[in-house]
Amino acid sequence: MKIFQNLSPKTKGILWILSTKFSFVVMMSIVKESLAYPSLQMNFIRSFLVMAAVLPILMKRGRQAFLTKWPLYQLIRVVLGAMAMISFFYAYRMLPMAKASALNFSFALVLPLLAILFLKEKVTWQRWGVILVGYIGMWIVIDPVFDRFDLAEGIMLFGVVCLAGDSLQVKKIKTDSPYTMMFYSACTTLVLLGLYFLIIPHCPNLQNDFLMPWKPLEVEHIPIFLSLGGIAFFGQYSYVQAYRQNRLNFVAGFDYIKLVFGTIIGLIFFGEIPGIDTLLGGFVILGCSYILARQEVKE
Repeated sequence: MKIFQNLSPKTKGILWILSTKFSFVVMMSIVKESLAYPSLQMNFIRSFLVMAAVLPILMKRGRQAFLTKWPLYQLIRVVLGAMAMISFFYAYRMLPMAKASALNFSFALVLPLLAILFLKEKVTWQRWGVILVGYIGMWIVIDPVFDRFDLAEGIMLFGVVCLAGDSLQVKKIKTDSPYTMMFYSACTTLVLLGLYFLIIPHCPNLQNDFLMPWKPLEVEHIPIFLSLGGIAFFGQYSYVQAYRQNRLNFVAGFDYIKLVFGTIIGLIFFGEIPGIDTLLGGFVILGCSYILARQEVKE
């Protein structure tokens, strides 16, 4: 533990971001595999288990642990974070792992724009050029010219924008503990999805492959849900720590690791072979993300 404490903020940020990206892809793999349950139900259970794990920690620390000095930022963050996770749970289930991960790590290109607008982080003309090329990579992955634009692709990109907005708020909230932030996020998702599961059974016309009512849990699937909760807990904790360690542009530059993890897991466990458009566009985004990260290291 002493060795970890002596590391530089940038090194800590890299380790935390690698942890959260790996956890995220593994979690999405579990969701993709568990087709017996609606993705929104999996998200609800994930949030419940995270809240159940965090609640005793906060209760032990006392009433002050539940309070925040940044109520507005927290409100914006938890709503954006909940929308992002709902989007990702759907998109990863509907898209091949490699394609979903390629679109997801376009986050590294969206976040700098929001950091410029809201945190006044400086960006050179060279970096603007790199970001523009990265967006071309996103276009290649989507391939709307030769392939129909999929709803899941649009939902994924919407989730990326929401997650980038969430990350901005994490950077602004300097004093709340990671456990407090995880508790707020879990509670918000539980409230939103809880209302959904109360309403959707009474709206049969709205039900489809995504908007489905609650399905009773089966005992043999409990280990899957517990694994999902444990991975989600570790991933969220790593996420908060990563984005507090350093500049957003620097940490976001390592988001490319999702494509590596997603491609490997998709190939081994789901037999998915990435298409040429996914690989080409992914490598363009990867190259741009790497350049952005290198520029941040030099500053």
